[in-house]
Amino acid sequence: MNPLLEKYPVDQLYDTMTKAFRKEIFLQVIAELIQEKHPFSVYFLDFDNFKEVNDTKGHLIGDRALTDIATTVRENIPEEGMLFRFGGDEFSLIVPDAIAYQKVWEIARNYSEAVRKKHYDYLSDVFPGGRATLTSGIARYPLDADNQGDLLSLVDRVLYRGKEKGKNCFIIYRKDIHNDIAVHQEKGKDFPLTLLNGIYQDFSGKDIVEDLTSASERIGKDFAIARISLQTDKASHLLYQDPKMVSAPYSPYPKEDFSFSKEEPYGVFYQSVGEKEHKPYSSDMTENGVHTSLLFRVKGKEGEGFYRIDSRRDRVFIEDEFFLFQTIADLYTLKETQN
Repeated sequence: MNPLLEKYPVDQLYDTMTKAFRKEIFLQVIAELIQEKHPFSVYFLDFDNFKEVNDTKGHLIGDRALTDIATTVRENIPEEGMLFRFGGDEFSLIVPDAIAYQKVWEIARNYSEAVRKKHYDYLSDVFPGGRATLTSGIARYPLDADNQGDLLSLVDRVLYRGKEKGKNCFIIYRKDIHNDIAVHQEKGKDFPLTLLNGIYQDFSGKDIVEDLTSASERIGKDFAIARISLQTDKASHLLYQDPKMVSAPYSPYPKEDFSFSKEEPYGVFYQSVGEKEHKPYSSDMTENGVHTSLLFRVKGKEGEGFYRIDSRRDRVFIEDEFFLFQTIADLYTLKETQN
């Protein structure tokens, strides 16, 4: 294991499905490397046409494919390389000290070819010959950017260029070629990157509740959320509230209103049971027109509890929203259990 990861508890390191490292650790490692002015290359890897796997074969096969792809990549990167599950069908890779163009090119070629040459028999009716492909965007610190936000923005730009070119390729950022590529703003799987950078910066302070409040205000406005709160065994905090949507004063909610299985990292609760097997929640929210609550488990110095997002209408939360909300909850837990 790379020494940069040894300080993290094992139960916080790994994505449970793919066994890649978790995205929250990715952000921490980048920040640490930049703080130490340690050169590195960073790669975003996108599983091409993954939606076809889920649509054709179902999510269980999709999960198996993601796990197998992660294993193949991990077996074909330098020993000091660190592979992370970044969300959905995207992975990220950090390789310290690898900034020479030829070295970076060889790393990307090795894992790309390894995936492309491997036969995944259970995908034969989705991809020709059961062969999957990756599209990658790559940038280097400090050659291409000297801060986290700009660096990840460059990686995102060249990843998007690779998709535009037809996928199944890798592109290493070069200022003379790629500086005019606009940041991808389309609201799809790429758009959380800018928000994610901001959220990580929000967690750089000394007061965890202030950090959590800043992150919650950032996403509350972007996703038209009515109220965001934190409730633990010892305390409760109102983190964000839109007065146009909710007028009732904030107060903690009985934990028995929100029961979900120990295996679930989050739970979705509705005003009425309907087709969902979840209990209704407290009346003061329903009286104010809030119909759906999304809760993520957290733990820290104040005990265990949940990070709660309330919406004014019945709605289905999209994958990008789950991704960002879960990241905030995980960053809170990570920071609380580290200190």
